[in-house]
Amino acid sequence: MILLRYRLMVKMISLLFITLFVYTAVSKSLDMERFIYLLSKSDIIGRWSDLVAWSIVILEWITAFLLCYSSLRLWGLYCSFGMMILFTSYIAIMLATDSQLPCGCAAMIESLGWRSHLYLNLLLMGVALTGVLIERKRTLLRSRIS
Repeated sequence: MILLRYRLMVKMISLLFITLFVYTAVSKSLDMERFIYLLSKSDIIGRWSDLVAWSIVILEWITAFLLCYSSLRLWGLYCSFGMMILFTSYIAIMLATDSQLPCGCAAMIESLGWRSHLYLNLLLMGVALTGVLIERKRTLLRSRIS
């Protein structure tokens, strides 16, 4: 019974991140020039904006793909957690240096201020970590039963 609850929780967390990453990847892809331009305004990214923009979108697609398949889901959860760490770190640096820069995230998320965006990312980082821990525990319990 506990394995079923864990499986359901991991599937719900995975669905959340699949939705988030597909939505943001599509949104950024539809207006890639703008996304690259906004990233180029950042002192951190600057001249690397093309590479960073395309890398983010590709990584979001790959992560969503990994989360779709149970045999790859743990890798997808690790990627989700890693990306949320990177995105959260970037926002924290933006807040510490120049919070007037525009946000290059997807339309719905872009409407948040930098501080609200930081809180949202911290929450998502915690959700991703929870997914990793539950999936690892579920895998361990499943291997003991088999």
